Amino acid sequence: MDQLNYIINWIAKDIFGVPAYLVGIMTFVALVASRKGLGDVVGGTLKATLGFIILGIGAGADGLRERDQRQEGGGAGSRPPGWGWCEAPRR
Repeated sequence: MDQLNYIINWIAKDIFGVPAYLVGIMTFVALVASRKGLGDVVGGTLKATLGFIILGIGAGADGLRERDQRQEGGGAGSRPPGWGWCEAPRR
């Protein structure tokens, strides 16, 4: 019984807990339901999953770096307070 519980928790957390995998599963189901060929199903599923991963990396990269620098109090490459990407320093 513990093994079944472990498997269910693993599926719930490690597969359905990752948004990119969930998008891939939904894409797979949609392509199979629309009776696409094997190449279209595999290609479409991989494209959707990898595209979602790349989008997540691009959208969260800068925000994560700035959050980490605020928590650590600066560091290499950090900007002084009041500096944005395209703004002059506040005086």
